[in-house]
Amino acid sequence: MTLTRPFLLLALPLLTLTVTVFSQDTTYFDYAHIRVSSREEAGYCRTRIVTDSGLQVTDYNLAGDTVTSGLYTTDSPRVRQGLYKWYGTFGFNDRWFIYHSSTFSHDKENGPETWYYRAGRMQITGNNKDGEHEGEWTAYYPSGKLAARAFYSKGKQTSVEFFLEDGTPNKTATVFMRTAQYPGGPSAFLKFQNATLKYPRSAFRHEIQGTVVVRFKVTKEGKLDSIAVVHSVDKRLDEEALRVFRRSPDWEPAIVGGVPYVSYWQQPIVFKMDPL
Repeated sequence: MTLTRPFLLLALPLLTLTVTVFSQDTTYFDYAHIRVSSREEAGYCRTRIVTDSGLQVTDYNLAGDTVTSGLYTTDSPRVRQGLYKWYGTFGFNDRWFIYHSSTFSHDKENGPETWYYRAGRMQITGNNKDGEHEGEWTAYYPSGKLAARAFYSKGKQTSVEFFLEDGTPNKTATVFMRTAQYPGGPSAFLKFQNATLKYPRSAFRHEIQGTVVVRFKVTKEGKLDSIAVVHSVDKRLDEEALRVFRRSPDWEPAIVGGVPYVSYWQQPIVFKMDPL
């Protein structure tokens, strides 16, 4: 049974919200998030607009797509305040859209948080308190049908139930939500990378260094697919970065409401020569 709340359509005086913009600046960063002086050296750019409500900070990729956007009380250190949005794409050539939004207070997540499918369809939603999940969280299939319902207390999951699209219990699911990850997490991936990566001798001799960015897909089974370089430094470094990812073991796939999903990733590989 669906419960609906009665509502009234009210005729209210038109109010105009005015936000005063005092100044704006643009800065550039490389793929290692280090500030650089020009667009030619950059992996993305950041605009900061000083308003009477705070700093409106937006990051863009070099194609002009919005990557993140939100309001800050200060930018150094970065303190988020209010609604913050992340943008991405579920395909290498698809348009970008909001895939995640969350509400912050003093740089801690407080209030609603939502993950989205394409075209704004809700994927997961719930609330946070002092940076931790709190209360009921729900996950949905792309069709809009309920996939799972979980309850949290101070960030700890206290109960969860999973459903098939027909509404019957899903007895095979065990994980409510998880982003795709290398087995053991980021630290384990860094260990694998350091053990596998070899600086090409000819590139080392010519003192070629920089950050190669590799894009790849993690399938529902955890296989890495469609591995490609999206930011090249040098052919020799590019090939070595690709070799590392081709040797990677299977990842743990993304899970939403107990159901595995395909996900897309970009990962920088830094080639840096140690000073003598």
